[in-house]
Amino acid sequence: MENITAAILPSASFFCREGASDKEYNMQVSEVDHGYVVKYQYGRRGATLTPGVKPAKPVALDLAMKQFERMCKERITKGYTQAGTSTAAIETVERSRSGLQPQLLNQIDDEALEASLQDPAMCMQQKEDGERIMVSCRVSNVMASNKLGFTRPLPQSVIDAILSLPCHEVVLDGELVGAQFRVFDMLSLNGNCYRAHGYGDRYAKYLAFLSMFQSPALSLVEGWFEQDDKRKHFKRIKLENGEGVVFKDIHARSSPGRPNSGGAQLKFKFTESVTCIVDRVSDLRRSISLALLDERGIPALVGNVTVPVNKIIPAVGDLVEVRYLYRYENGSLFQPVLLGARTDIALHECTLSQIHRIKTKTSIFADDE
Repeated sequence: MENITAAILPSASFFCREGASDKEYNMQVSEVDHGYVVKYQYGRRGATLTPGVKPAKPVALDLAMKQFERMCKERITKGYTQAGTSTAAIETVERSRSGLQPQLLNQIDDEALEASLQDPAMCMQQKEDGERIMVSCRVSNVMASNKLGFTRPLPQSVIDAILSLPCHEVVLDGELVGAQFRVFDMLSLNGNCYRAHGYGDRYAKYLAFLSMFQSPALSLVEGWFEQDDKRKHFKRIKLENGEGVVFKDIHARSSPGRPNSGGAQLKFKFTESVTCIVDRVSDLRRSISLALLDERGIPALVGNVTVPVNKIIPAVGDLVEVRYLYRYENGSLFQPVLLGARTDIALHECTLSQIHRIKTKTSIFADDE
């Protein structure tokens, strides 16, 4: 008897053209090994496309359909245009490009940490544990942007605080921690662009502008410049179980994006965290399986993590932030803790290369001695 299921399984194609970049992304729900997966192909339009499959193992048809819908929505949020679908109704995600892109930081090791603590040209600040956003306000129009450059909503209390600022135009960079916007940079004020100014000058300007402003929804991030101050606050932040610190070259202009290595803005984290892909959701307990992409773009399992009772259980294909102590060589994350969902990270960034603390077999045996 002819299998008619395959005839109604959905597929979709997307494309994205930005400057010299011209990409396409295709996906299809397919039946394999008594289950279903979403097969996908992506790359430059007209060139050989890179294949992939989600999830890593076949699932029931309803789960595969949900995975397909999430992947379609993800393409739209990343600026792709849908070229066409078959039989599947895909919900339109109303997100748009903001025109704002933050300067992103590279992580440093202990040696670079010591050099930054000693360097008088490096300002140190506490690393805030929230979501990186930029906010633009012109007259009475407030717009927020995530680190991918897409608009996102803001708590009303933050909007009200921004509108209360004594200016007709401002562009601020910072971290949204709960319902509080923590500002650590100002790129424009009343039509004056400061992007070409060194960070030390921008820090002085936003300090003077915001230091007299009182609001529980908006506050500024303090900076330290002298070596003794940096070491004192570094020790304090670590004792208080802070996430880490950042260093910014006081002479460097604001440069959007992330350099391949090094750069004028750096971060040092006391604890490690990694953005993972949810590969499977347990039917028996509050637990999810985690995966990261290897150098070929193929998902590699990195263990399981418990979902706390105060958090919503994510779905297959969602991105989540996980804190961990280290990863066993070619194995799982050790002592993983689920921090929450991530909506400001691109799927292709969820790679094994994020892992910096790896425990080799030799070091594992050494711990037993």
